[in-house]
Amino acid sequence: LTIPKPETFKTLFEKVLERKVVIDKQREIYRYKGTQIHLDNVRDLGTFIEFERKTKGSKKAVQKDQEVLQKLMKKLGIKKDKLLKGSYSDLALYKVQK
Repeated sequence: LTIPKPETFKTLFEKVLERKVVIDKQREIYRYKGTQIHLDNVRDLGTFIEFERKTKGSKKAVQKDQEVLQKLMKKLGIKKDKLLKGSYSDLALYKVQK
């Protein structure tokens, strides 16, 4: 969805909603065998990698896609204990609360 007048939209949002946090990030996107790989540099939080893969939704398809992602993680040297749950905004809010 392209927003024709983003400043107007932002002003409306600020009137209606409470801003909790602003995330400033730079993203590089790569593709590898059906997987979209995001390399994000997030101000004040660090550098992160995120995998995105479309699945057909069946239990078997999801299981196969999980195996593909696990192989990709192994190839890139990413260990399961380093995975994070949540969003950048969750991480930023947690950091502020500390």
